[in-house]
Amino acid sequence: MAKTRSKSKESHSHLALRVKSYSASTNASVYLPVATPTFVDENRSAYSFGTDLELIAFAHWPEERAEEEFWLTIYSLQLNDRRLRLALKDFHKVNEKGELQYRKYRGDDYPIYDLPRQIGFLQKNRHYGVWTGAAWVSPNVVSDMLALLLHREPLYIALHEIRVERRRAIFGMSLQTNDPAEE
Repeated sequence: MAKTRSKSKESHSHLALRVKSYSASTNASVYLPVATPTFVDENRSAYSFGTDLELIAFAHWPEERAEEEFWLTIYSLQLNDRRLRLALKDFHKVNEKGELQYRKYRGDDYPIYDLPRQIGFLQKNRHYGVWTGAAWVSPNVVSDMLALLLHREPLYIALHEIRVERRRAIFGMSLQTNDPAEE
């Protein structure tokens, strides 16, 4: 008899971080296909634009994670990135025959969605003793974050972390003026 694998254990954590420092960069260039010509995507934009934001923050809630340091990099997606155009219907789950799947709830059929699990990655850097993370968001989110960073102190990050077995990822995050530990 073959062993059946149990479903991976998944847990969600909400962390409150206080921003200590930040740095930002923005760029604009013409896309130069320097890779092997067979790997060039002709549908790619001829221009490349981006803004990156690096945040250093310390956790202060929950207590068991207090004083953990986080180095987070927020990348803006390219304007033509497919992820910016995805709608909920694009995640409607299909079976092996390609048919849309539904579940019954109180006599009505409702779609089953296979939603993305994360917007970024999170891992422990044992060499430096910090958590490092990267998230990819729309360009206007990065711009809004930069505007907040320039006008208000202190700033906080509400970080929604998802853990599946030993791997962690960023499920969601927000930069805000209110302390998420008090919400």
